[in-house]
Amino acid sequence: MNKGTDDWEFFDFHSPEPAAEYLWPRMITSGVDHSVIHLLALTMPVANGGIVYQGMNGALLYSRSTYGGETWDIQHQILPGMDSSQYTGFTGDCYAFAEPHDNVVAFVAGSHQHDLFLMKSIDNGQTFEKTIIWNNPYDLMTPTFQTDTFYCVDGSVAVTLGINGLAHVVFGICRACYHTSIPVGWKINKLTDGVGYWNENMTGFSSNINALDPTCGPESEMVKNQNLIGWAQDIDGDSLITYLYEYSYPYYTYQGASSMVQIVSDEQNRLFLVFSSITETYNNGVENYRRLWMRSSLDGGQT
Repeated sequence: MNKGTDDWEFFDFHSPEPAAEYLWPRMITSGVDHSVIHLLALTMPVANGGIVYQGMNGALLYSRSTYGGETWDIQHQILPGMDSSQYTGFTGDCYAFAEPHDNVVAFVAGSHQHDLFLMKSIDNGQTFEKTIIWNNPYDLMTPTFQTDTFYCVDGSVAVTLGINGLAHVVFGICRACYHTSIPVGWKINKLTDGVGYWNENMTGFSSNINALDPTCGPESEMVKNQNLIGWAQDIDGDSLITYLYEYSYPYYTYQGASSMVQIVSDEQNRLFLVFSSITETYNNGVENYRRLWMRSSLDGGQT
């Protein structure tokens, strides 16, 4: 078959029984001619019409095809460290693959409802090793108690593999708490502002509720320009970030003021980060819009 000729071929890749259908998939390819397919997908959570699967309300499952999708040698696998003994479930779109390097495959997952962690394989997806980057103090999809207000990963995450397969991870930061009083549910401070960074040469973040404080307060483990590498800009130069609508931006339910992160690396071990920030002075007279911002590191994340 030649590129751009003949008909498209397709098939349905169903979730395992008795789980309802998959949602929010992610896919990458690796190997010779990119014939190895790696797939992550979430079993349908109860709120979307699904069921609790293997003890999780939204189980994140891994599948692999070494034959371009014709057959799948790994199907619907709950990877070690991602089962119901660790988590009550996962949220949609809170996980991302890195572009593979040779036989190194990696993905990252994180949100306000579970840890931020890296899953990395050096044998093209046959086995994975887990590294917890940020230890969520609660790890619960739906707590049965009112939590403290804590700084957390906002579900926007990305990872890239630098030279020698070193993983570099970025993530948006928000502030959250679970209320048991009416209205019951998670409350998110979406004007919390910061983009965090971690690589495999760095230590992880603790479960302290202020560990990810992007204001770098007394209990914060964030250091500006080291593991805090993105924030909204003071456009008008008055040393304040001022928005027209200060209380709650109605869009992007869980994401902070700086979020939607993406990171790539090149052959010279340079890193390039792109993220969006709610941007002062950029508005429609009612509320502020987001703009894309970029930062780079020319020394593999050291500066």
